[in-house]
Amino acid sequence: LVKLDNNGNIIWEKIYETEGWFHGFCMGLTIDGGYILCGIKAINHLAAIEVIKTRENGEIEWKKFYTENLSLSGRIIWQSEGGYMLVGTRDLDTSVANQYETLLFRLNENGDTLWTKTFQGPDHNCSPY
Repeated sequence: LVKLDNNGNIIWEKIYETEGWFHGFCMGLTIDGGYILCGIKAINHLAAIEVIKTRENGEIEWKKFYTENLSLSGRIIWQSEGGYMLVGTRDLDTSVANQYETLLFRLNENGDTLWTKTFQGPDHNCSPY
């Protein structure tokens, strides 16, 4: 995560250590001036969405993993009533290739899951964006 001034000069930069590999998909500003990052994380061939919430200076406030056999992280969006909506895609692991469903997570301000919903297209094709 890198914060730049109006001229593109680096104000600060942070590298967040993680076990396994992490591929970031989205980042946003939070109402408190911090940042929220999400992406897909894999450890020992298992995938999960990882969400990192930082303070204004880039220091980690909390880090959460959402393990639902997810294959793709989509977006995380701040909700005006507080908390976040997080979307991802899960491979249905059927004998037919490319069978997916979309998962929608409602998170509170601390990243705790309040509820989860799943959605499928007519041919199990979907996009979490």
